[in-house]
Amino acid sequence: MFRLNFSALRKAGLALLLLATGAQAQVKDGGWAGFQRITTASGSSLWVPQDTMVGPRPLMILLPMTRGTAADVVRNWYAESLPAKARERGLMVLLPSTPGSRANYAGAGAWDATLKRYVGQLDAEVADAVAHHGADPARVVLAGFSMGGDLAWALPQRNPERYSGAIIMGSRASLRDEAALKRLTERGMRMFFFMGDSEAATRRSGSREARDILKQLGIPNGDLMIGFR
Repeated sequence: MFRLNFSALRKAGLALLLLATGAQAQVKDGGWAGFQRITTASGSSLWVPQDTMVGPRPLMILLPMTRGTAADVVRNWYAESLPAKARERGLMVLLPSTPGSRANYAGAGAWDATLKRYVGQLDAEVADAVAHHGADPARVVLAGFSMGGDLAWALPQRNPERYSGAIIMGSRASLRDEAALKRLTERGMRMFFFMGDSEAATRRSGSREARDILKQLGIPNGDLMIGFR
């Protein structure tokens, strides 16, 4: 299996996400060409394409990395590709405003609190996007690297009814909620894992174990992983 450096890895992960959700311009700090920017009650940015598309739109939530925001992820790796591809396919994009930090991982209690906070915030923001901006509740997907990858793995288990797909990059994928994973199987959830060839052993083993669990449950997943040994 071939390997990619981290920058290429993250780009490949997002490209796959757009493909997997059927949601195949340049970014400037002030805005995305062809989009309306809506600031949510939590301060997140919801980017809505301004086009003639009729009907509900898929919604992608790009999650923050450790020591960075979702907007930083876009700025560093997807400044041109994400707005262009999202506009082409009518994809709405939600960028949570809260940055990731190591404090979010400071023990099981801190991570549980982080997940609870994101479940509440994203559930409210997705509900608003569905009710007022034309998002499709059946096509809400998550993507993230590092802490964002951990969130993309864990949040569907905490809120199985909300999400239909996830791209998990550079994550330990440590949460194991068997009942929630079975519920995701019933809903037709799709998950894909990406891992760089230089990632920590704990990340490689954690994602590999998570992938194997999903295969046993019949959830389409890691056939397209990159960089595993």
